[in-house]
Amino acid sequence: MYMGLLEKSPEIGPLLVRLYDRHKLHCLSERPGAETRAELAGVMADLLDIDLKVDESELITDVLIGLLSKAELDLRAALSERLALMDDIPLRMILHLANDDAEVATPVLTHSRILTDTDLIYIVKATSAGHWRAIAGREGISDLLMNVLVDTKDIETAITLSKNESVILTPHAITRFSNMARFSDPLAKSFVMRSEIPSSTVTKLYQHVGRDLKEYIRRNFMISDMQSIDSEIDDIIFQMTAQNETDLTPNVEMIIAAESMMERGLLTPEVMISNLRRGQLISFVAQFSVYCGLLEGTVREILSQKSAQGLAIACKATNISKPDFVNMFLLTHRFRYSMDRVVNKNELALALKYYDKMNERMARTILNESRH
Repeated sequence: MYMGLLEKSPEIGPLLVRLYDRHKLHCLSERPGAETRAELAGVMADLLDIDLKVDESELITDVLIGLLSKAELDLRAALSERLALMDDIPLRMILHLANDDAEVATPVLTHSRILTDTDLIYIVKATSAGHWRAIAGREGISDLLMNVLVDTKDIETAITLSKNESVILTPHAITRFSNMARFSDPLAKSFVMRSEIPSSTVTKLYQHVGRDLKEYIRRNFMISDMQSIDSEIDDIIFQMTAQNETDLTPNVEMIIAAESMMERGLLTPEVMISNLRRGQLISFVAQFSVYCGLLEGTVREILSQKSAQGLAIACKATNISKPDFVNMFLLTHRFRYSMDRVVNKNELALALKYYDKMNERMARTILNESRH
């Protein structure tokens, strides 16, 4: 293949020789360094950058894609970085990188002007959150592409879009983000700072954000009914903090709200942990019961277990990650102990032991039995 290309065009011959040499050196090295990867990626980029006939360009692309299919992630990422800002690269090469792992795809998804809306929409529908977030950081996103990103309902994608100063959020994005921001302070913070957000939307969101963001809204928005909202929310906070710890039964409205969030794909471990950090224990019980498909009473029993075995089973069965399990265990200590008691290392170690020991299949079996 290399010899055929050498005979076909003298101009690309020296570059193909360099490519062969650098690739051989890269393969022989047990641990290729950044310099070696950069040299090989540079030769690849140079080959794609020269002015070739269509058939020659296609042949070069075939050769490089063949090499990349067997290359390590660091080399693919290095090439993506080099090609992301180049304008005359074959679309097939850019699409190959854009559909690679998110770490490889991010540079071209964020910066390459070769990708069209049609390409990017297809990539959003065919890939996962890491790719969506990279696309959300592009300059000058069209309304159509933005709405497709919004419909992923991914919090980090929403945050990236809200922080993207080169775009104006569509009405669809504003409506969707105003609902999502109720359960994510990081999204709410970037969202309310945008000039296109109506004051009426900020007013509704104010009820659901943390203290720091409330202070920011008070300083920057002249909203007439803010004082009455403050009074109402303060009453709710007082009731939540003053209630007896054993009286943590959610009402019907809380369950309905949690079910609505679940249906819209907004009920996530991040949202539940955020409620725990705010001290909203009853809301957590409602949301965790809906998330796991358990009765509220069963959830309260699980959270009251000092061993955390039930919590470990529920988290493992519902694919809640180990870091999120740890956060839930630490933030629900008030279900098990008095307010001023701190979780010690041995208790945490035991909880982690239960989580690590339990496999997902067994956990799902136990959880299903608990639902009857």
